[in-house]
Amino acid sequence: MKKFFKITGITLVVLIVLAFLIPVVFKKQIQRLVKKEINKSINAKVDFSDVKLSLFKHFPKVAIVIEDLTIIGLNEFSEDTLLAAKKVDASAGLFNVLKGKDIKLYGLFFDSPRIHALMNADGNANWDIAKASSDTTGGVDTSASVFQLTLKKYEINNGYLLFEDKRANTYTELTELTHSGSGDLTA
Repeated sequence: MKKFFKITGITLVVLIVLAFLIPVVFKKQIQRLVKKEINKSINAKVDFSDVKLSLFKHFPKVAIVIEDLTIIGLNEFSEDTLLAAKKVDASAGLFNVLKGKDIKLYGLFFDSPRIHALMNADGNANWDIAKASSDTTGGVDTSASVFQLTLKKYEINNGYLLFEDKRANTYTELTELTHSGSGDLTA
C-alpha cells in the first residue's frame, strides 16, 4: 500500500511540473499557430506583442492570452484600426491545441478593447475581413482552417466602441463598455 501512495504522489508531482513546463515548452508553437490561424481566417494586418499559455486559468481548458492585439484593415481601410485590445483571453481544449486539430474556442474575454467599426461612403465595411472560402464547387472546403468557434461565454471589460456609417451619416460611440454573454454560439 505504501508503494501505491509513493507512485501516486510521484505521478501527481510530475503532472503538476508538466503543467507548468508545457506552456513554456510549447510557447513558440502556440505563437506560430495563433498567427497562422488568424492569417488563414482574415484579410487584415494582425499584430500582437505576446502570446501566453496557462493550464490553470480556465482549468480544465487551456487559456491562450494574446497581449496588445491590433487588427488593421487593408486597402481603403489600411489607416483604420478595427480592433486594439490590451489583452484577449481565449479558452480552448488542451489536446486540440497541442495537436493543432479542430481548435475550438469556448470563451473569449476582451480587456480594454477599442473597436472602430467603419462603413465608408461606398458601403464597404472595415469589419468584413473574413476570407472567402476557396471552394468553388459548392461542397465542403477541406482546406479550411482548423479553427472553429464554439463560443459558450464572452466578456468585454472597459471597452470602447465607435460605429461610423459614412453612407448613412451615422455616428455612435460607447465608452467604458462592460458586457458579458453566454449561450451556444457556434460558427
